[in-house]
Amino acid sequence: MVRRREREAVAVSGSRRVHPVDLHGEHYPLLPGTTEAGIRATQVLADNSSILDDIMLYWLPNAATSAARLYWEQRRDDAGPAGPGEPNPVPAGFSIFPGEAVQASRRWIERRYASVVHYAQLGHGGHFAALEQPAVLTEEIRTTFRSQRGR
Repeated sequence: MVRRREREAVAVSGSRRVHPVDLHGEHYPLLPGTTEAGIRATQVLADNSSILDDIMLYWLPNAATSAARLYWEQRRDDAGPAGPGEPNPVPAGFSIFPGEAVQASRRWIERRYASVVHYAQLGHGGHFAALEQPAVLTEEIRTTFRSQRGR
């Protein structure tokens, strides 16, 4: 019965609710390979309570699927016969951290985004910059949106 309800929910919403154990199993093993210093989750997040808090930020609002959607759409678009297609018209900012697996150049980004309002290559951090370099990431986000005030 549970499986039937789950299939129906997927059919209606296009996604399924991800279990917190799955989030932990998929999210935290990535840390050593996608952070600047190859750190483990326990080096960034002080204790199990912090790790649980981080997982809950994805699980409670059911945001894991939407968080992964960007990767799925990018892979799909780039694999098409014509390449990336029309640039996204939404103003966008990019902060390139040295530990990130993909080091997107400004040229690559500008082919995909029509309005790049901020681009910076930073000195420290990786894919999980919010955990590794929270103050730097916060300032990068503020810089991006500062340029959009009053529009």
